Amino acid sequence: MSSSSMQPTSPVRFIHTQAELIDFCNSAQSCPWVAVDTEFMRERTYYPKLCLVQIGIPEEIGLIDCLELGDLTPLWSLLHDEKVEKIFHAADQDLEVIYHLSRAVPQPLFDTQIAAALLGHGDQIGYSALAEKLLGVHLSKAHSRTDWSKRPLSEKQLNYAADDVRYLMLLYAKLNKQLTDLERLDWLQDEQQNLTAASRYSTPPNQAWRKVKGTSRLRGKHHQALQSLAAWREQLAIEKNQPRKWILKDEVLVDLCKMIPREIQELSELRGLPNSIIDNYGDKIIDALNRLEQFTSPPIRPKVTKLTLEEEGIMDTLAAIVKLKALEQGLSPGSVTSRKELEQLIRGEKSLDILKGWRYEVAGHTLEQFVSGKIQIVIRAGQLKLEST
Repeated sequence: MSSSSMQPTSPVRFIHTQAELIDFCNSAQSCPWVAVDTEFMRERTYYPKLCLVQIGIPEEIGLIDCLELGDLTPLWSLLHDEKVEKIFHAADQDLEVIYHLSRAVPQPLFDTQIAAALLGHGDQIGYSALAEKLLGVHLSKAHSRTDWSKRPLSEKQLNYAADDVRYLMLLYAKLNKQLTDLERLDWLQDEQQNLTAASRYSTPPNQAWRKVKGTSRLRGKHHQALQSLAAWREQLAIEKNQPRKWILKDEVLVDLCKMIPREIQELSELRGLPNSIIDNYGDKIIDALNRLEQFTSPPIRPKVTKLTLEEEGIMDTLAAIVKLKALEQGLSPGSVTSRKELEQLIRGEKSLDILKGWRYEVAGHTLEQFVSGKIQIVIRAGQLKLEST
């Protein structure tokens, strides 16, 4: 990324030999934190293909050529060193590719996107927008669609990649100080717990059905068909290292589960199922659909009725209270709770995020007091206020 202002002068080192990698990672491990970003490709593969890793430390920025280097052990040692805090922005995809290659999730973390949300900068603000808002830096998006697997990389591409961590270091300094001053670092740790769970980045084939879109109406044997067919597709995608949709698109998979054909000849009746798929995998599809007894259909959830008009009124009042309490803390209401969660609260559910941790401190406790009749919402001098009853 190129910028029009505020150009920090950290030197950039392109690392493509084992000796350079060892030297850089040894230097980085003496730092209390490192800023991290990754560039990868996955349009044609099941697993992401890691092409470049950017590491920012106070003295320099390292651009690690993962395609040239065969052994990334020094890099994994750095990223899994628990004495070194790893800074990311929107870490999810970066952590997925690191977990796939190293079989562990880096810890401890500091995700600047989550930190920004906890300081009222928006629920999912992008890196460029956050850099512009907090640092006054305008970052170009000219190379956002770069094919990072091609070599050699141009100077503009390398500068773009370096800027992904250059300003991340500055954002970390600002956000970390603000969270510390407001005593919200524990909020950040709470929010990041899910990011460090290894199960988040691995999908066992027998759970692959959960990622298929458009399955909410499948019941009984049709849901068993979904589990069987999705498991077969997932296993084949892993073995061939191909995107799931190259084997069978979601909408076609769901149609097969509705139809449950028993003979290969029946597959040709399904619109959208190419002959090439039938020729290559027809017998495997039929075999998967004939093994439904190995899977158990989940229990049917009771149908959720619409809220009554009275409950809708309560919902609006709860939303107003959340907005009031969020604004008091400089937060967006969406970062505190959602309308869906408020609906669950009205229905009496207790295992909700709004009733746990920092969200409970900000608004959950107040919502409980309102629902139990201990406080009321009133208008004073044109403003909403909460008062004891």
